[in-house]
Amino acid sequence: MREYTTTETKTVKRFLFRCNRKGCKGIIARDIVIHIVEERYYDPATNQSHRFAPRKTYDGNQTVQHEHCPECGRETYGTPVKGYKTDHVCDARCTSAKGQDCECSCGGQNHGQAYL
Repeated sequence: MREYTTTETKTVKRFLFRCNRKGCKGIIARDIVIHIVEERYYDPATNQSHRFAPRKTYDGNQTVQHEHCPECGRETYGTPVKGYKTDHVCDARCTSAKGQDCECSCGGQNHGQAYL
């Protein structure tokens, strides 16, 4: 008889939603809960362990939901912040950043915070 195990993890990731309409500079930041469920089973008959593909949900949805631009109301698409820890001190360039890459001491924790 197969033995099934399930592992669940939750992480919070910041996403930046930038408007791509020409002339509009609207941006929104959202902290989104990513819920990952991994399932495995062990088959004693073959003495092998198998893993199913992990399932991800974003705040309970299958994909990251769109946000509306605060400036023009147009639908925007989100990209996750990519944080890289360095020795640079976190300052207004990080908290007011509009791009997805963060290279300072916070490692992305404070990136785009002004738009939350």
